[in-house]
Parts: sequence; C-alpha cells; structure tokens
Amino acid sequence: MRHVLQAFTDPVAPLDTSALRRLAKARAPRFALAWTIRRAMPQGCRYFNVGHTNLTDRHLTALKDCTITILLHDTIPLDLPDLQKEGTPEIFEAKLSAAVKHADRLIYISDQTRTDVARHATGPIPPGLVAPIGVDLPDPAPNDIPANLPMDGPVFVTLGTIEPRKNHAFLLDLWEQLGEDAPTLLICGHRGWRNEDVFVRLDTSPMMNRTVFECPDLSDGAVAAILERATAFLWPSLAEGYGLPPLEAAARGTPVLCAPLPVTQELLGDVAIYADLSDFDTWRAEIRRLAQMKRADRPDPVTPPDWDSHFALVLDAAGGSQTSGQV
Repeated sequence: MRHVLQAFTDPVAPLDTSALRRLAKARAPRFALAWTIRRAMPQGCRYFNVGHTNLTDRHLTALKDCTITILLHDTIPLDLPDLQKEGTPEIFEAKLSAAVKHADRLIYISDQTRTDVARHATGPIPPGLVAPIGVDLPDPAPNDIPANLPMDGPVFVTLGTIEPRKNHAFLLDLWEQLGEDAPTLLICGHRGWRNEDVFVRLDTSPMMNRTVFECPDLSDGAVAAILERATAFLWPSLAEGYGLPPLEAAARGTPVLCAPLPVTQELLGDVAIYADLSDFDTWRAEIRRLAQMKRADRPDPVTPPDWDSHFALVLDAAGGSQTSGQV
C-alpha cells in the first residue's frame, strides 16, 4: 500500500502497477463485484465500454442498474479465425454474445462492423448506431526519418503490424515480380504473430535493404513525414473493421492503392484505387503508373472523421451531452 501511495504522491517515483493491481483486486474481489459496483456507482448511471474488455456475463450483469453502451470495433476474430492467436476466436465469440445480450445500445465504428455483427450475433440485437472514430494526424517530423531510408525516388509505403491479416506476403510477392527496377517499399510496423514465413523473407530476401525496407521503430512524426512524402500508400489487407492507415494517408493527399474491402470503400469511396488481390497485373501496372505521377496530379486530401463528431453522435444517442454520472 505504501508503494502505491508513493507512486501517486511522488512525481518521480515509478508507478508500481503490480501493487496497484493487487490493491484493486483486494478492494473489488470477483465475488463482491456487483456489491462494489452498486456501492460506487449511483443507480441510473451510464456505463460506456469502448475497448472490448470486461465483456462478460458476470461483469455486465453486475451493471444491471446502469444503462450499458458498448462500442464494437469489428468481428475479425470470427471472420478469419485461422489467422488469430490460439483461443482468440472463442474468447471473442463469448464477448460478442455478452455484449449483444446485456447492452442497451451498441455503437459501431462503421456500417461494415454493423453488418458483420448482425451476421454473427445470435438472438435479438440491441438498438445501435454507426459513429466513425476520429482520425488524429500527428505533425510530420522529417528529421526523425532514419538516414538509411532512400526517400529521393518513388517510395511506396504500407503501415501496420506485420501479421497475416495485413497480407505483407502479397507485397513481397509483388516486389519480387517487379524485379531489380522495383521502387522503394517501406514496411512500417512491428512484427506480430503467426507470420513466420514472412519473417523469414524479411530476414533473408535479397530485396531487403535494396528495394524493400523494414521499419519497426519509427516515431509518429516520422511515419507522418513518410506518408506525406510517399508516392502512394499500399493496403492489401484481408479484413478490417475500419482501417486507420489508408485514411491517414488519404488525409495527407497520398494516393491509396488497396484491396476492395467494403469498409475501405465505405470510408474512402472513389478516392482510393481498388485492385483485387488476385489481379497482380493491375497492381503492377498501377504501381508503375503511380511511380511516374507528378505531385501536382495527386488527389486532394480527404477530410477524415473527427472525434467531435464521434462523441456528438454517441452522447446524443445516450441521452444528451451531460456527463454527470457517466463511466
């Protein structure tokens, strides 16, 4: 307890998160969760869950005196179960079931998510609405771009965790087909899971550090500067509930070449260039065309969804913008 209090009162002391967790569990043990919630939260308060956490029958039943609003991001664990970490689809299925069973209102970040939830849910679905999440655009920091990255010629970029759903294998295949004259490809993002074949290629391919560069530790400012400078943004993802990276690129006026996912078409419309993932010829042709494009011919930046609009929709649906008593 002393260490926890010190962490809150001493600004230079590191936060002892393990002690804080023990204290929290001692104050609210599982068997007393409902009692603890009733004691701490007034009857009739509004509970918002925005992170897919604590979506269990036990937790949500304990909130039965509250108005429960749950934001759902996507149903990807159920759409692509073979590409998930072991056990993730089963865990997510239970969370979705609890959300549909107990929520008074559901918030979806896209029309596609709403459609997907309706496809997977069993039983009646609570009332809901679509409220696209906001897109924050960090300030570019060109000086943060590593000196070893060639930024003078045509530069193509993809951004996201290197995991199977993002389909980096497709881009590596494509760059092998483009050969020695391929433009620069920057793969921005950390390595994820269940993608050993791609990791081996990133470690051993002769393309690496010649035409293809893995960039795992970039600052937000460096990523922003690269997106702004890039010839085009590439997005061969297999599934998304939203897809922030192509929106970020389009908001900077960077051309986007991507797979024709329904949610990408929903958010970007005819601003993006769509090519089926089975059509390598079109991808190669579009990359060569974009490599020759003059900056004056780039599309105008799109205006992405903003957080003010998101919260206006959510709070209006929840009964107004008053925040007293909300969680």
